[in-house]
Amino acid sequence: MKSLTKIYRVILLTSLILWIVSCKPTYLFIAENHLGEFINKEELTLPSSFKLTEKIEEATMILTVDEVFSQKDEHTPERYTLSRVCYAPALPYWDQRHSIEFDKIKGLQIDNRLPDKIEKDSGVKILPFEKVKLPWKAVAVDKFLPSEREYKLYRDVFFTLEAKKKINQRRLNELQEWAAMLSLLNQEKLLAQDEDIFWLGGVGDILPIRGVDRLLLNNKNGIELVFTDVLPILQKQDFLIGNLETAVTTHPTPLKKTYTFKANPRVLPELKKAGFDYFTLTNNHAYDYGEQGFRDTLKYLSQNSIPTSGVGLNIDEAFVPFSVDFPQRETRLKIMSLGSFPIERSGFNGQRDAAATESRPGMLWHTEETLKNFKEIFSEKEFFNIVSIHAGAEYSARPGNAIKKIMQSHIDNGANLVLGHHPHVLHGIEVYNGGLIVYSMGNFIFSGMGGMKNAEESIVVTIGLVENEIKYLNYYPVKINDKVIELDRGSIGSRFEKMSRELYFD
Repeated sequence: MKSLTKIYRVILLTSLILWIVSCKPTYLFIAENHLGEFINKEELTLPSSFKLTEKIEEATMILTVDEVFSQKDEHTPERYTLSRVCYAPALPYWDQRHSIEFDKIKGLQIDNRLPDKIEKDSGVKILPFEKVKLPWKAVAVDKFLPSEREYKLYRDVFFTLEAKKKINQRRLNELQEWAAMLSLLNQEKLLAQDEDIFWLGGVGDILPIRGVDRLLLNNKNGIELVFTDVLPILQKQDFLIGNLETAVTTHPTPLKKTYTFKANPRVLPELKKAGFDYFTLTNNHAYDYGEQGFRDTLKYLSQNSIPTSGVGLNIDEAFVPFSVDFPQRETRLKIMSLGSFPIERSGFNGQRDAAATESRPGMLWHTEETLKNFKEIFSEKEFFNIVSIHAGAEYSARPGNAIKKIMQSHIDNGANLVLGHHPHVLHGIEVYNGGLIVYSMGNFIFSGMGGMKNAEESIVVTIGLVENEIKYLNYYPVKINDKVIELDRGSIGSRFEKMSRELYFD
């Protein structure tokens, strides 16, 4: 009995000691001060039996914060994620590269901000994705984008727990459960989530006649025959804009002009299958078959659910913008089209003969009054605002000062992007006042241009938007081969890069 009592006393004493020990706080030391960038120490809620200490000699456990580049979703059980920062390589906007190899950039120093101006010898920069802005653009890494699992430019901010003094298992489990919960909560506060990029595409003049229509309509794979290896790029765009350089009508009587074009209405569904979501009609050929042909064109686009803007049965209709919302991508587009092309040799004057009035169908024309209306239309900042304008001198080597002033005025009045067409040849891209201007995208589908210098050179412009902000700017050089087009692997891309670079340094 005495021996049993002795055993009870030992057990009781041991329990008392353990209870006293358990009442003593476990001191946690944070080894890195920049934890405060991600967690406020004052708001750090530890388990009740743990306290923070500023003295490492008092610490029972040490919490260490570190940062490392690693592939997404690569974790070890010993690491507790605090945050993840997405980084991107940035290049001057005119650079024709779409991607850069990880091995060529992994040793580069990270920049926290980009220079406002680009120097002539500027190379690639690495910085947080959210800080990339014009006149710089982000590019892919090993052809992968931040929304793809294989993307490597993520920096994990994590912490590890290390015992400095002996701690009982129960308390260790308690701390590990707290750390896992903290890590889980911070997943909702990641500095950079998977960036969901909205791709907006633009091309130049589309003329689906001169044999192109027969290819499209007489073959089951007509769009593959015409667009060849360009087709996947067109269809990949979330929204694709083109300039339809023709009337769409069966009306027999054209205006007296040097060139008059009309397309079979049956080509519209084929062009839509190719990826086109919007056509500009504010050009010098939409009125080639007079008012009736223009009315027909509006009717056939409407029947095929292909939107447009800047045109209508009267001036009020013409001033109605096209807008579209992509809520899952946090993108809202608003588009206005208009004309400002020169008087033709035949005497056709777009402003006089084709502009919409209170009683006549037609298009919008670039005037000071139009600019004022556009400023009001583009006043809602939650939209990415686009102007598509038919302007410039045909076959000119570069945009003239008057055309530059016109297009820049639209940026000044609220447009984020101006897409230009009419010259039939490529002009460059300019960053102006925070916006982007593509002065001329050249011809795109336009048979019969082989005898004209550079008139068979084209591009597909693709712009990557994140929350309505331009992050990516890619362009794909395209070669026109009579009735078909194909990606160019020659000098078109280099020439277009040179044009755009010269516009920046002018």
